[in-house]
Amino acid sequence: MIQVIPAKNAHAALLAEIHKAATVNPWDAEGFAAFLEKPTIHALLVMDKDEPLGFVLAQQAADEAEILMIAVHPKAQRKGVGECLLVSVAKQIQSDGVSALFLEVAEDNAPARALYDRCGFGEMGRRKNYYVRDGKEIDALLLRLELSKP
Repeated sequence: MIQVIPAKNAHAALLAEIHKAATVNPWDAEGFAAFLEKPTIHALLVMDKDEPLGFVLAQQAADEAEILMIAVHPKAQRKGVGECLLVSVAKQIQSDGVSALFLEVAEDNAPARALYDRCGFGEMGRRKNYYVRDGKEIDALLLRLELSKP
């Protein structure tokens, strides 16, 4: 049974495990633990029984928040876990008075862009040549989701 739970310091190793499987430059458990201690961080973890599937980290600043990281284990990708995380964190931060949620994504990351589009994010800017992958410069798209007041 899939469950969305708050990610706490005790979950840092699980977040590191997911991140290692999902990215090429993973953080370690200590890096996640340091983030999870911050009072401005909203962190959610999706579990299927005892198996971690994905997580999201968002940082709140006044009435805005930014998705710092979202990661889904490759075996759980394209199965609704990312959308579940985005919807859940948006509800959580909205209840804390946040009216806008931001994130950035590489322009060439078509699966992530499709997810963000489905969730209602709109493009509000661009950072030229922000990422470099395999010697190629890639723009970062800045996206925003308007949240209604609770």
